[in-house]
Amino acid sequence: MACNCAPSALACCPDQEYVQDKVCSPWTGTVTDTDEDPVTIVVYDNNIGQSLSATGYLQYASGPADISLQPVDSSGNDIGAPIVLSPGTTTSFTFRRFAQLQVILPASDEGANDGIYSGELCITVRYPLP
Repeated sequence: MACNCAPSALACCPDQEYVQDKVCSPWTGTVTDTDEDPVTIVVYDNNIGQSLSATGYLQYASGPADISLQPVDSSGNDIGAPIVLSPGTTTSFTFRRFAQLQVILPASDEGANDGIYSGELCITVRYPLP
């Protein structure tokens, strides 16, 4: 069997040291009657580079409407479909090669979605040492 050290393969790769950090942080955002477009909150910004991978959870504690969690690449493009959460729920995730994690609050919708949204992000990032 030949060695395959592609990023998606795990067989026969040379040992590499990784750093692992865990961060938990509350997030909050507000939608007002002037918000005609969805409100974006950056809850994590990758300043390490493309080799980053992460696992964690997003808790959506309270708010008047559903929200979305969206990973974004370094060009500003969405990675995959957003994860939709209802108030009082939590989702877990594993992402890699992302530049930002964004919480997307809905537009005002004639006041129906107005209010304060809040929750917590806990993320464990892993990246190789050079």
